[in-house]
Amino acid sequence: MKGLSKKQFGWIKIIVAIYAMLGIAFYYLQEKILFHPWPIPTGQVFEFKEPFVETYLRLDELTSYSLVQFKSTDSITKGVVLYFHGNKGNINRYAKFAKNFTRNGFEVWMIDYPKFGKSTGELSEANLQEMALQLYKLARVRYEPVQIILYGKSMGTGIAAQLASIRDCKQLI
Repeated sequence: MKGLSKKQFGWIKIIVAIYAMLGIAFYYLQEKILFHPWPIPTGQVFEFKEPFVETYLRLDELTSYSLVQFKSTDSITKGVVLYFHGNKGNINRYAKFAKNFTRNGFEVWMIDYPKFGKSTGELSEANLQEMALQLYKLARVRYEPVQIILYGKSMGTGIAAQLASIRDCKQLI
């Protein structure tokens, strides 16, 4: 078997160079490729059909998470669903799913990631994990672990699964 000819070696170099350039391009463009936030002004008022309370979960001076708490339609609340949405939009896009839980006696707490909706701060894996942990701690003020359901949709599945791996909950969906 003979070695590679100059022509074959030249083609291999071109393919490797293209592959490397694509890898570098994807590295620098990954945030734009993976995340599609819809920021909205902090003064904008949410309008949902379900009863809700809007609040903020403040991490530090630069990082604040927009949180909407949809209330249960039952007189007795069974627990809370911590809802981590997908990589596109904001709470407005996912609010319609809250009724699936509220009509069954659960509160639903939806939180926007940094740069999504009214939330501020740097979008990073560490910040997403810290956001989820702080939301869980806030839920623990009112609910026992057996009353907390972690729900992840699309990108939110990773956040919910990571949180479930370090904190007790009733269920991971």
